[in-house]
Amino acid sequence: MPDLEKGLAAFNNQDYTQAFTLLKPLAEQGNAESQCIIASMYHLGLGGEKMILEAIKWYIKSAQQGYGVALNNLAGIYLCGADGVAADRTEAEKWFQKAREQGFSHTPISSEYVNQASIA
Repeated sequence: MPDLEKGLAAFNNQDYTQAFTLLKPLAEQGNAESQCIIASMYHLGLGGEKMILEAIKWYIKSAQQGYGVALNNLAGIYLCGADGVAADRTEAEKWFQKAREQGFSHTPISSEYVNQASIA
């Protein structure tokens, strides 16, 4: 998939406008990796305005396909809350659990961590 490779290269080179142009159509076609990167760009405001609700929308599309990074990032948004999205420990644990089921190694291994992190 040449556009995916070009889009990833542009993203890694911090050419976010080009990355978005190449990856957004792939995300719209259902490519989980592209969906996650588009979500990250919205989440962090890379190449444009930070738009957390748009980020969540794209993370969910990617997460529903079992993409570990999206599952973990979505859980992180709900664990801490972000820009008008309230922290929701139950929702965070749901997405962390799905990430663990996919074998995503950066996910907390227990709900105890989620409980402690959300009250810290």
